Amino acid sequence: MGCSSSHAQTNVSSPETINVSLPRDNCHPVKASNVLDLGTDSKQSLSRESSEELQEDVHSQPSQPSLDPGEVQPWDESRFRLLRKLGDAHRNKGAVKLMRDRQAGKQVAVKEMPNTWLCESPEEFIRQHPNQAENPWQDIGCTRYLNSMNYKYACSLQGVYRGSKHTCVALTYASGGDLHAFAQEGLPPGPQRESALAPFVIELFSALKTLHEMQLVHHDLSLENVVLTGESKRASDLRLIDFGMASTGRTFRKCVRGKASYQAPEMHGPEDYDGFLSDAFSVGVVIYALLLKDYPWTATKPGSCKNFQFVMKNGFCSYLARRMVQGTTSSIASCCSPGFAQLLEGLLSLDPNRRLTLGEKDLGDRRSVWDEPWTRQWTHSTGEV
Repeated sequence: MGCSSSHAQTNVSSPETINVSLPRDNCHPVKASNVLDLGTDSKQSLSRESSEELQEDVHSQPSQPSLDPGEVQPWDESRFRLLRKLGDAHRNKGAVKLMRDRQAGKQVAVKEMPNTWLCESPEEFIRQHPNQAENPWQDIGCTRYLNSMNYKYACSLQGVYRGSKHTCVALTYASGGDLHAFAQEGLPPGPQRESALAPFVIELFSALKTLHEMQLVHHDLSLENVVLTGESKRASDLRLIDFGMASTGRTFRKCVRGKASYQAPEMHGPEDYDGFLSDAFSVGVVIYALLLKDYPWTATKPGSCKNFQFVMKNGFCSYLARRMVQGTTSSIASCCSPGFAQLLEGLLSLDPNRRLTLGEKDLGDRRSVWDEPWTRQWTHSTGEV
């Protein structure tokens, strides 16, 4: 494994530059027993992408801890003061707002969803939206579970509140924004940017490895679903969000989840696939976009993107040699170190059997990101394990 100039071919067409802003980038609904229950009487530049609709999931998900309905509180308008709207929550028909929690004395991010969309219970939500890929009840229940397990890479669930028209979920405010915005800032692609962002890459690897060791597959990793909780934007502020597609199952078939650019190619095939390895592929797309301010491709579904078809035909190393950094005449290969190129090649392997893992014990002695020279260099310099 490893990319060098010898891999480049001279008799093939070059991949296209994806002239889009980094887009902000839905699978089987989880069973009601797996999700938080409020109770029925509870008062490219980079543009953003949307997620795919689901197909069939081979395994139902085991139960997860859920919130006691007695913990759901009525919405108190006098307690929360609206500061500003942070954005739309399109898939949940609502919005995310920055509010001041007067009782707690701090700012919180509040996801506001119509009760007519969320329904009165997880069971009713599934009946009303049988093909909905992202389940908001699952998101809340999973976040609560991760908090209870002291998973440091999840935002803290501050509370769930229901009013006459909306249900509001209050979470830690990620004042540093998401990686989608972060990826578009700072230095141009090159050695200095790679060095500056290396700690964030290492932290992301740790976040996913730890999540997988807890037997959870995220299934919707993207720049938009990784946030920074501090305005200083340190790597230690990195958090994962949006667990609406998360699963405690690991093996899937005909189950396409996540955003088009981030989907592992095996999701589109007829065979079973490993959720740990599909998450690893998504991580590869995240770090490519983070370091290079662009997506490698717009989709991995066969026939959907010429750049991905180029990789399928000619290999990833040839792609790096021929693809130009957006807005320049420099190749991707010339703007990243050989070690980083090798790391990308391993994570973005089209064959899941050859793909780098994130170091999960369940995957045994397979080569992982932690074995790569680039990662070893940066874990040594940052003191990470």
